[in-house]
Amino acid sequence: MKALFLVVVLPAALLAGLEATLRLTRYGHPTALFVPVTLRGRPYLTLNEHIAARFFANRFFAENFTPETEVFPAVKGSNTCRVFVFGESAARGMLYEPFSFTRMLREMLAAAHPGLEIEVINTGINAIDSWVVRAFAHEALRYQPDLFVFYCGNNELIGPYGPASVSSRLGATGKALTRVRLWLSSLRLMQLAAAARAAFTPPNRRAETARWQAVMSARRLRHDDPRRAGAYRAFLRNLDMLQAEAAAHGVPCVVCTPGANVADFPPVASMPDPCPTASQTGTVATLVARAQSHAASNDYERAGELAREAVAIDAGCADALFLTGLADLHHGVLATATQSLTRAAICDAVPTRTGPELNVLLRTAWSGSTSMPFLCDTEAALAAQCPNGLVGSDMIFDQVHLTLAGHYTVASALYQRIETLWRGNAFIAPPLSMESCLAILGWSRHDHARACHDTARFLLDNPVFSNHVHYAGWRADVRRRYGAYHTNDAWQTDTDLLDDAVRSYTNALALRPGSWEVLRRLARVYKIRKDYAAAIVTAERANQLIPSRGTEELTADARFGRAQQRAAEGIHEGAIDDLNAAIAIQRRLGNVTNLAQACVLRASCLISLRRFTEAIHDLDEALGLLPGNAQWLNTRGFTHFQCGNYEQAVDDYSASLRCEARQGVVHCNRAYAYAKLERYQEAAADVVAAMQLDYPVEPQFVDFLKARQPHQDEACESQ
Repeated sequence: MKALFLVVVLPAALLAGLEATLRLTRYGHPTALFVPVTLRGRPYLTLNEHIAARFFANRFFAENFTPETEVFPAVKGSNTCRVFVFGESAARGMLYEPFSFTRMLREMLAAAHPGLEIEVINTGINAIDSWVVRAFAHEALRYQPDLFVFYCGNNELIGPYGPASVSSRLGATGKALTRVRLWLSSLRLMQLAAAARAAFTPPNRRAETARWQAVMSARRLRHDDPRRAGAYRAFLRNLDMLQAEAAAHGVPCVVCTPGANVADFPPVASMPDPCPTASQTGTVATLVARAQSHAASNDYERAGELAREAVAIDAGCADALFLTGLADLHHGVLATATQSLTRAAICDAVPTRTGPELNVLLRTAWSGSTSMPFLCDTEAALAAQCPNGLVGSDMIFDQVHLTLAGHYTVASALYQRIETLWRGNAFIAPPLSMESCLAILGWSRHDHARACHDTARFLLDNPVFSNHVHYAGWRADVRRRYGAYHTNDAWQTDTDLLDDAVRSYTNALALRPGSWEVLRRLARVYKIRKDYAAAIVTAERANQLIPSRGTEELTADARFGRAQQRAAEGIHEGAIDDLNAAIAIQRRLGNVTNLAQACVLRASCLISLRRFTEAIHDLDEALGLLPGNAQWLNTRGFTHFQCGNYEQAVDDYSASLRCEARQGVVHCNRAYAYAKLERYQEAAADVVAAMQLDYPVEPQFVDFLKARQPHQDEACESQ
């Protein structure tokens, strides 16, 4: 017993005590999905912006894969219907977040139920899987849900607990161990351990990126890998557990069949047969390359012949299957084209298109079910909108992420399913039209340009899709759809597009006056137009409705922009007022770069007002945040000089020259400081260096140094 106490009980008690201490002292950040906030004196809940760090060891994922800003009352109103949507990046609405199917669904339900307050809370986060969704849904049961909607399954193989995980070093583990990992991820002790590891590991983004690229390359899966079936069983089991838990709370569930682009998105990678001969592997690669070349020339007959030869050798070659399907589709052989293209999506060695396999299992389990959960066949709805009944780029722009039309299609299908669930056999009004939804949400031509630009960049410049350079036809189609915005950024400041955005957002606010999302986008447009006063007022209105990091950053940026304008016009006191507000926001948010830049601009204004001591304080802070900036060091040296701190001025000028040697102005400035210290020989050397860099030095100063250093006359004159 004593040994048990020493080995198990005592360490567990110590760790529990440390965990409690960390929580009491508020170390780290919360690990719950929902965190409390107070707005206008009332308790609300919002999504935790740090939640991704709980599940992703990949630092890029942890820092960038955050949920959308969602805020809702902690206590649901008596006249409120609360819907939670769970899923991954497709549910989040990647590249179309303000116009995702969750936003459209909210407007459709609100129009159908004018007497109700409809809340549709989108918890989608990039790269998660059903294990994470299960944890989120379990937590959401505390907040009086009326309905759960699940649009997930794309990441079951590559998510943090999948066999080909691109975000976790462990990948797939057994059911029990996965539950332990989920529990451990909720502890502050894990954050403390991560901080300790980081303290002893100097940050090296390039090395870390290389490590994760190696992980991604090593964790590709063939179509016949037995771990796929295990991941699918875990997905169905997680849905079963969620359904049972939700049913116990009286919450119905709607499960969607996630869509996947099988018609025209090429495989990301093929994996050869694990037991081929070297000659067979080489033959398949050669046949695929020749088929791709013929397809690029629109010779689909020969491309199909070569691709079928490759499939005969390796039936799991995703590229060969895809080319076979394209050839059959080109020749109108729809049945075999559908089979080959679907098989190609399944055999993709970067397995994000799990829908064709998972959806068969979902339909088998719940199609026609009259008990929870209810199936919404969104894949079929998407296919019905596409030529030949194959989901393609009209609905999904890459493997699984929806286009604007795709979002409307999914929202409409969900609306019909939810209304059937709520109304039974009663009359169901048709959903709002796409035009009506977009008008309420504030879709503009500027938003269209942004979406086209982001999509083209994502598809054509993404290193993950490097295999697609071999598909000239696909790249040409992407350029046809989005290419005008790929490399041309002029749309961002196009006056006509910005004016259209202001009109669209103003009209949307007339339809839905309390839409903080539209207010934030309107403030951003004002900032782009350099109408900083309107941007500040609009951003502050949005922040009063729903405070968010993005809106605060927008307010700070607008104040910084107006400060630059005022400083250029000589209105330094007004510029300082704006910078005081911007600095307070950036300091609170911890935005190091923006904070340092604001401090430097405020220092410049203070120097113009001859408030040198305050300016030095700002420059000290900026250089403490971002050391080694040659220009800032020169400015601080000048400020020290104005205060009579000549030694400090020399130190700053010297540090500036160590950062960037060829600076004539700094040599000249240091010469003046040396002269004040009566170090005339060093001053003369700096004058020579400034002249060699073609910096104009005042002749009176040169004469002054000549008078004190006669032996330097010849050197100075020669310059």
